[in-house]
Amino acid sequence: IASSQNEDFIRSMSALDNEIPLLCVPGNHDIGNTPSDSVLAQWHERYGQDYFSFSPAPRVLCLALNSQLLGDDVRDSNSGKNQLKWLRESLSSSQRGECDRIIVFLHVSPFLYTGDEPDELPGATMFRGVRCSDSYFHLKQSERAELMRELLACAPTPVTIFCGHWHQNSKQRVVHENIEVIVTSALGVQLTDATQSGYRLVTISPRSSNSLSHSYVEL
Repeated sequence: IASSQNEDFIRSMSALDNEIPLLCVPGNHDIGNTPSDSVLAQWHERYGQDYFSFSPAPRVLCLALNSQLLGDDVRDSNSGKNQLKWLRESLSSSQRGECDRIIVFLHVSPFLYTGDEPDELPGATMFRGVRCSDSYFHLKQSERAELMRELLACAPTPVTIFCGHWHQNSKQRVVHENIEVIVTSALGVQLTDATQSGYRLVTISPRSSNSLSHSYVEL
């Protein structure tokens, strides 16, 4: 099934205009919760690096992270350590004030409501008679600690984190100091009738001090 799904995805994305680069970020449905070296190698062969950086405008730094390498079971692996080392090095210029804005993309949200929220959250969504706890859809405190520490150290530079995994859009504006988290629903299955399948359009305006705006586009 996974092989045919990858083929379908590549075939669908081939319809994109050649001037639009396709940059992919892995999630649990792509590489599992504890990705092995062989699984990561398959990802690299199909889609390229599993974490990387790019700059869509001067003084704007975009970081794409592999959230699956932040898990407690893999964070101390060579791949996990390498990503955290790369993250610290990538943010060093931002912590010196050389960026106007930092944008982070990863699959699992570091938090859903507050930056210091506990591992166990009280909320849940009922889906086809099954209670889906919010606790499954964010990084645990130990898993997000290093990421949060590095991003908070970039203050006052604003950091916007775009993520998914929750299969619904953020229920409210979520801000912790200089960090804002925006959860985007899925192209496929929705956990709630409040959202339809869609994607998020993000606009950066270099002429307005690299201001950022975004909107959810339903299909």
